[in-house]
Amino acid sequence: MSDIELIIKDQKIGEMTVPGVSYLMAELKKQFAPNATDAELEMFRLLAQANNLDPAKREIYFVKYGNKANYVTGYQVYLTRAAQSKLLDGWDVVVGEKAGKPESATITIYRKDMSKPIVWHVLASEFNSGQANWMKMPTFMLKKVAMGQGFRLAFPEYLSGMPYLAEEISNNVEPGTPIIPEQPAASSAKRGKATKARTVVTPEPVEAEVVEPEPEPEQEVPEQAAAKSAPVTAKTAAAPVPEGMDPPPPEVLADDDQEKIVQHFRKIGITEEGLEEVLEAERGTWTTSHRTYLQGCWFKLTDTDSAKKMEVAVFLEQRYSQQSPF
Repeated sequence: MSDIELIIKDQKIGEMTVPGVSYLMAELKKQFAPNATDAELEMFRLLAQANNLDPAKREIYFVKYGNKANYVTGYQVYLTRAAQSKLLDGWDVVVGEKAGKPESATITIYRKDMSKPIVWHVLASEFNSGQANWMKMPTFMLKKVAMGQGFRLAFPEYLSGMPYLAEEISNNVEPGTPIIPEQPAASSAKRGKATKARTVVTPEPVEAEVVEPEPEPEQEVPEQAAAKSAPVTAKTAAAPVPEGMDPPPPEVLADDDQEKIVQHFRKIGITEEGLEEVLEAERGTWTTSHRTYLQGCWFKLTDTDSAKKMEVAVFLEQRYSQQSPF
């Protein structure tokens, strides 16, 4: 393994070119992932190389609790990549409070090639673990959750497959998993009007670029990002499964969650009956595992790269019981 390298390519930032660098696996393990197994170290290398993230610049982290491994990135990476696209035209985060505490955060992102802004809303109840920095600076932590999800939604061509922020995985949300995007709010103003009203804010400073999550035994080990996408779930994790016992079966999705899936796929010409045939399960029995599979399909079906885009007819021939084609 010592002959394998992590190779970070040159990066163009404005008029400046930042030279690339390479690390031998032994060096990578010693400096950035001393407690990683060989398989975890290889996943760390693959994620870093695929997304051109330099661990020395704190662009990607390896975090392990017991036998559970996570791979996270800093929010500055999202902002930098969006700026490098030259399509970012401003953004704003507004935090809603209740009884003096942050309850929600809404991010609005403007792209130069879109007539309407992209709006994304997150709830503190779905991410606030009540530990560490969520106790010290809950407003900024919630802002970073909104920034992470909002910028992945607004710039999928630059951020797809990027590891999640630490703030997003503290409640059993796996890094590197996609979310099915909601449509921009119907009430959003036309670009010309919205531009006058918006204010662009910059993130408040913190002591570190990424706040590492507190040890939580319920966190899951992330799937291989290049092979499969897992669902974003902000629900409280179940208690750890005692050794020697089988894990609980996948949770059946709520009716409104299943309806959202149907509505999303209907927009690209796939009916509820088509989904039932692909999943080999009737609506009403769909689980979180089914959602995992469909989210991977969604991003393939809507990929802007024609070489990677999957046709509807090909999707309808897939079966959930078969290995995922991603």
